[in-house]
Amino acid sequence: MLFLGFMPKFVWSVEVSGNERVSTDEILGVANEIGIKNGAKISSLDTENLRLDFLIEMPELSWSAINIEGSRVTIDVRERLSTELVEDKSPCNLVATADGIITKVYVKKGSAAVKVGDAVRKGDVVALGTVEYGDLSTVLCHAMGEIYAETNRKITVTVPLTETKLIPTGRSETKRVFQLFGVYLPLYLGSVKFDYTATADEKSLQSGDTVLPLSIIEAEFREVKKTAVKLSKDEAKNRAKAELKLLETEQLNGAKIKEKKITFTENEDVIVLIADYVCEENIATEKPLSIIE
Repeated sequence: MLFLGFMPKFVWSVEVSGNERVSTDEILGVANEIGIKNGAKISSLDTENLRLDFLIEMPELSWSAINIEGSRVTIDVRERLSTELVEDKSPCNLVATADGIITKVYVKKGSAAVKVGDAVRKGDVVALGTVEYGDLSTVLCHAMGEIYAETNRKITVTVPLTETKLIPTGRSETKRVFQLFGVYLPLYLGSVKFDYTATADEKSLQSGDTVLPLSIIEAEFREVKKTAVKLSKDEAKNRAKAELKLLETEQLNGAKIKEKKITFTENEDVIVLIADYVCEENIATEKPLSIIE
């Protein structure tokens, strides 16, 4: 009876509705920071002030409402129709992000500082944030455009020929924890005495359709033994090629690969993959232009 009389004074669950682009986890994270969380005292929640705090912390939202129904808090939100930034009109040049030979020049605003066939170094100005008129006057502007160049790129991947694997022994232990408002109470004595991998399953208690802030977490600890495993050179090479594909996506994103050459070097401990590329890519990036310049 004491429990039933005491618990409704606190928040049992927090739910989010109305969001599409902004993740629920992000919204709940902000809610937690401003005091809307499991275990919060309901009488301390000023919904109108919290609603305003929410909009200040999350500019991607245009509207929010915080509703309290018993021990459940529902956060209703509306996202802004567009999160695009207003076009920056401050003066700037376009500079090269890499060494290369210019292959294409498209300047939408400003003046080209290079032409096809020119060699440029990283940091060189490739388009000026200025416009000259017939009366010889010059006006600063926000340079815009794309400057393509043939560039040389290199990616190196190193794969050890020996790796440590965790091999299951078949031994396991199951332990349970009781959770109340974020406080975890172990339902066991002692600790796991071996190296392990673990999986956990949390089962929340419910009263009708309401999820209570009470749950039982059951974790299974499976013993593993660290074992050194030797890779064959072919296995190491295949692993290096797989990692290279991921690095190409990260480092050559947007670049057109015109030539690609892969070489391997070996020693007792590692396989080293070296990939050399000839690419064509947009090397123009904005650099603010001051009045002094």
